[in-house]
This record gives sequence, C-alpha cells and structure tokens, in this order.
Amino acid sequence: MMDSRTSTSKTNNRLALLWQGMWQSLWQWLWQVRRILPALVLLGLANITHASVEVQNEYDCLIDPAQVLEIGSPVMGILEKVLVSRGDTVTAGQQLAQLESTIEEASLNITRVMADSDAAIKAREAKLDYARKQRDRAVELQGRGAISSQSFDELGADYTIALQELQLARFEQQRLLLERKRAEAVLAQRHIKSPISGVVQKVDRGPGEYVFQEASIMTVVQLDPLYIETFVPVSSYRDIAPGMEGEVMLSQPQEQSVTARVIVIDRVFDTSSDTIGVRLQLDNPGGVIPAGQRCKVRF
Repeated sequence: MMDSRTSTSKTNNRLALLWQGMWQSLWQWLWQVRRILPALVLLGLANITHASVEVQNEYDCLIDPAQVLEIGSPVMGILEKVLVSRGDTVTAGQQLAQLESTIEEASLNITRVMADSDAAIKAREAKLDYARKQRDRAVELQGRGAISSQSFDELGADYTIALQELQLARFEQQRLLLERKRAEAVLAQRHIKSPISGVVQKVDRGPGEYVFQEASIMTVVQLDPLYIETFVPVSSYRDIAPGMEGEVMLSQPQEQSVTARVIVIDRVFDTSSDTIGVRLQLDNPGGVIPAGQRCKVRF
C-alpha cells in the first residue's frame, strides 16, 4: 500500500511540474506577442490602406475598335462579286466588292475614244489655215483692184468662221475630257473600296444580291489603335488630364499589362452614377490585341 501511494504522489508531482512549465512558456509567448502586437497592427493597417488605394484607383474598362464601319454602296445595283471574306485583313483603298457595271464600262469606253481623238481639232486647224491663205491673197488682190468688195468680204468672213469653229472644237474636246472623268467616276462608284485599314468582321451580302443605298455589304473594323473606355468618379476629374498614361491589364491574347494614353475626358458628368467617361488610346500594331474584351485600368 505504501509503495502504491508513493508512486501516485510522484506522478502527481510530475504532472504539476509539467503544467507549471507549460503555463510559464505560454505567459512568455503572450508577453512577446504583446510587445510586437502594435507593430503588427500598424503594418496590417498600412497594407490594407495601400491595397485599398490601389483598388480605388483601378477601374473596369472595355476595349473597343477605333472604328466600326458598315460598308455600303453609293448607288443601287446587283452585286457582281465580293473580293474578301470574314476575318480578312484589308488596307485603306483596297477594293472589297463590285457591282454589275457593263453599261458603265461601255459608256466609259465611248467617251474615252472620243476624248482621246483630236481629229476634229486638226480638221478645224486645216480649214483655218486655208481660210487664212485665202484672206491674205484677197488682201493682195484688193491692193491691185483685182477683186470685188463682195468676194473680199466673203473670204474675210470665211476666215472668221474657221477661227470660231476651231475654238468650238477645242471647247468640245474639253467637254469630252470632262465627260470621260464623269464616266470614270460613275464606274468607280460601283467599285466598293475600304476607307480604312482593318479587318472584315462580317459579310452581309453575296454575288447576285440587290444592293441599295441603305444596305450594308460588309462590316470592317479598325483595330489599330484601340480605344479603352472607362468611367471614373467625378472626384477624380481634376486628377486625370489628356496625355496622362494609364496601365491597362488584359487577359487576351495573354495576361499582360500595357500602357495607354488618355485622349478624351467627357465634359458632361453622369449624375445618376456620379461618374465621368474617359477614353484612352492603345496602339495595336498588327491588330494583335483583340477588341471587345473587358479589362482593368489603373491611373
């Protein structure tokens, strides 16, 4: 019995010493934490404040093409051929489609032949040269009294008429040249060309379809440059100025940050949301960055 009581007493003493050591270690740890706790709190507040400022200066945005053009025709007619397809890259001035133009081409050929011919002018020049010689001979004969006054007057009138006919022939030549330019312009209206460099987004009509002035043949978008559209609080109106740079965070074609330049700041506030519209311009050589995607911008 004595040995059992002694063993139990030793065990209790060891447990008491163990608990005492644990409490001492805990109090020492709490003391250390108490000393560095203010610094940790301040550091945490600083990080939170910094993150909050960054979030406050970061805004949602949308990437738009610089231009989205619905290409049409200035004249009505049947679409003869479409020279591009969806996704094709085009340059400014490139022909995209053509309307049926048989009559216009024939008219141009006729006016071109007439305008390029100088036969009428040469004929009038020869007639004028003959009339001049006849008049000069009449002057000599009149000096010798060998010609009547009536004949002399007739030869003088022939010269004047020949001179006026030459002038009329030259005017007619100028008219034909202008008529040729007009025929060229009429034919050019039936050749549909792109006013911008960009990408064909969609084709709305194909060969054989009727085209009228309000109809869209295709849509071409300009991807260089791109416009970054965003809205910022009215309170930031004085902090943003044209020419200021912003960091734009993209997800496509890969996650990256690029630099854009502020080009437009709206002068009319949106009172319902207390925001103001801002546009940035992003250079996009080769159209590598796709438009239509959402992004983040930070000033």
